[in-house]
Amino acid sequence: MAKGTEEEGEFVVTKYNPHFDELLETHNTLLEDSREVLEKYEELKVSHSKLLKAFNSMKLEKEALEDKIKSMSALIVENRKLKDTIDKLNHDLVQFVKREENLSLILGSQRNPNDKSGLGFEAESSRTKKNKEVIVGVNDDIPEGIIIQTSPQTE
Repeated sequence: MAKGTEEEGEFVVTKYNPHFDELLETHNTLLEDSREVLEKYEELKVSHSKLLKAFNSMKLEKEALEDKIKSMSALIVENRKLKDTIDKLNHDLVQFVKREENLSLILGSQRNPNDKSGLGFEAESSRTKKNKEVIVGVNDDIPEGIIIQTSPQTE
């Protein structure tokens, strides 16, 4: 133990001071703990730098994905416009086909302009139309499908 007074400022250290040994042991324990803390700090520092790099790379990846999403959303809008255009064109085509069928039906139900039946004329029977005969000369060109009756020639 230390001997002396505080006022004098003199302390005598004896050979065996249990209080000093406890302080020395605590000091050594603190040194070991501080070394362990420093090692752990270095590990955490390395880990932090790795995480920071990973965070930055993920941040860049996020920005790239956001750009892709923006471009995709523009494509989605364009796709919707194109689908609307296709639907409109399909509707117009259906209307065109219906109108074409109606026109064909109207044109098919019209009478021949040379048909004068019902205007005071008698309708020609289909029998007389089929048996019309045409008399042609020997050198005339004859179209196919026409019945030809030759006149008797006198010699």
